[in-house]
Amino acid sequence: MAVFYKLYQENREGSANKGKWYARAVHTGTVTIDDLADEMQANCTVKRADIVAVLSELVETMQKHLQTVLSQGFVNILS
Repeated sequence: MAVFYKLYQENREGSANKGKWYARAVHTGTVTIDDLADEMQANCTVKRADIVAVLSELVETMQKHLQTVLSQGFVNILS
């Protein structure tokens, strides 16, 4: 799977990196849990329903852990 990117030049005044170029990943589409489950089922012996169950639980678990990190102040993206 290819990763697409665009080049951006740092242009903020006072930045130590002003003038430097950086690559940023570009969002080109989405893949659903159902898409993943179909593809994974075709590549292994696990049934689609089991894959969907695990992926759905993964989403819930990641949300819980990310909320814990935010509530403990480890990441403060609002200030």
